[in-house]
Amino acid sequence: MKELDQLVENFLQPKQDTLGLDQLVEMVEQVMDEKLEDEDLTEDFYKSVISITKDMGGDKKTVDIKAKNQIRRLASLSAKHYATELYDLYQMFPGGAAGNKIQKPEGFDPSKEPTTPEEAYWKAYAESTSKATKGEKIEDALVAYFNFKKEGSAKGLGATGKDVQVGNVTIEVKSSKTSTPNFQLNSSAVTPDPNKAYIFVLNSESDSPDFVTVSSELLYKIAMFRLLQSDVDLDTAVGNAVEAALKGQDINKMIAQTVISGNPEFEIPKTLKIGDSPLRARIRIMFSLGKIEE
Repeated sequence: MKELDQLVENFLQPKQDTLGLDQLVEMVEQVMDEKLEDEDLTEDFYKSVISITKDMGGDKKTVDIKAKNQIRRLASLSAKHYATELYDLYQMFPGGAAGNKIQKPEGFDPSKEPTTPEEAYWKAYAESTSKATKGEKIEDALVAYFNFKKEGSAKGLGATGKDVQVGNVTIEVKSSKTSTPNFQLNSSAVTPDPNKAYIFVLNSESDSPDFVTVSSELLYKIAMFRLLQSDVDLDTAVGNAVEAALKGQDINKMIAQTVISGNPEFEIPKTLKIGDSPLRARIRIMFSLGKIEE
């Protein structure tokens, strides 16, 4: 069995005799199922997300999985263990490691009424020109796509950490114009909500964006796994991790220097590592103006 990362990269390169998508997905999901007997988050479960064990002539070797391909593994696990909680979303997007592509139809004309879900997506995307960000265009397009498949099933939310609602599932959309997922969660941290999903949009500005669904609760469990292994409760463990991350940082000085410089990130670390968790925190100081006094 080839290393998973190499399989994915080879698949994206136009060469002969390479694995097809169906073969790649089957191989990924076969690896995923080897250690999954139930829904408990065990050490083996955790390790199945971050690495793959290869048999090298009788000797077993552990190979780390790149972050961008861990999303594929989490997508497969989400479809396996959260099929009920995310049912309304999976009715639209089947889920799994392969993701779901929405190909722009050949000769697509946004002025015409859509006759397929794909045309509904691209028409809404084209008409969403007044939106401030590409991410908001994608959210509008997804709502149109879902509603074409099932009328009245979806709506845009536009709230922090809540972009789209489809049926009983809340969706947060994270788009990237490359094949590497956007891991910037911004002001909303991962939540242990079984009815919430992240949709990671890869190659978002291409004519064939790929939508990969990951359970928020599963992502939360993975992010907190190492902290949960400590002898103290989670609140204390996270508090200790944050305190350690901020050690040596003078918050008062940060605010004062930001006021003077006008730069909201003046001398503030880009990221703070939260213990052994993959979760990172970024500090950004925001200001507002009050009434001008005498």
